[in-house]
Amino acid sequence: MIRRLIILLLIVGCDYAPTEHTHDAEYTHEDEIKDVAWLSRIDSLMLPTETILYQYYNYTEGYEPMVIDTVFWCNSAYTPPYLHSYDYCIQMCEEQNEELPDGAMPLNCPEEPNVAFFISSLQGDTTTYVLTDSVMSISHFVTPNYFEIIDANSNINTIIYSDYIKYEYK
Repeated sequence: MIRRLIILLLIVGCDYAPTEHTHDAEYTHEDEIKDVAWLSRIDSLMLPTETILYQYYNYTEGYEPMVIDTVFWCNSAYTPPYLHSYDYCIQMCEEQNEELPDGAMPLNCPEEPNVAFFISSLQGDTTTYVLTDSVMSISHFVTPNYFEIIDANSNINTIIYSDYIKYEYK
């Protein structure tokens, strides 16, 4: 089937195949791909019972956000495990250790809190970013309007443009 289609295209050809350059004189191919300093987007995490929306921030060298505060997730067995400050997580962990029965293994309180997200300032705007990531490069392919992010391990992540994306060119 594919072979027949190729033969048909070779015989019939295309209706329009320009032989000369068709762009305006001011247009350059360099305008199609631009280097991006940082990219902020809203992403989602789908769980069985809900969908969680979170801010994600990728930045290249020299465009790090200024961290204003950090919010922690307290991991220990006490309930409810909500988001708190580092000191609160340590305090709750130590209280949990005091209530343990004899012979029970205590929690390692300094390792208890995990960073949940950062409250950052980016160009004067205070925003909460759940995930921030330094990357090797961010490119904006203007004509099809998508972004290509290359991380520190040379993995490529493609992000299609949406209204929830903010970015700045270098």
